[in-house]
Amino acid sequence: MSAASPATALTGVALGPAEEFRARLARLFDENESFRNQMTEIMDVLSAAVAAHKLGDLAEAEAGYRGVLARLPDHPQALHMLGAIELQRGNVRCAIDLIRRSIKVHPGHPEA
Repeated sequence: MSAASPATALTGVALGPAEEFRARLARLFDENESFRNQMTEIMDVLSAAVAAHKLGDLAEAEAGYRGVLARLPDHPQALHMLGAIELQRGNVRCAIDLIRRSIKVHPGHPEA
């Protein structure tokens, strides 16, 4: 029998993979200022990329999404949005691969 995860032990409720990940992320965020600063920076880059994408600047948006993925290779929103850019460029196969990867990484994420 495997030991309960820290989140399950704390709450007494078995969590799914996404909830388990969120619990670990919240704990890291609370306990580690360096991690908190890095995550804030990543979210700022992602927000700027989304803004550029909305303005039609696909090159700037792509650079931002790829910057996020360089630090967090499985970031579901960055994967999805990069897939959207590839679709806009007519690279359907690449778009499908990126969006599938986004869904695989985090099936419950609204952007996936």
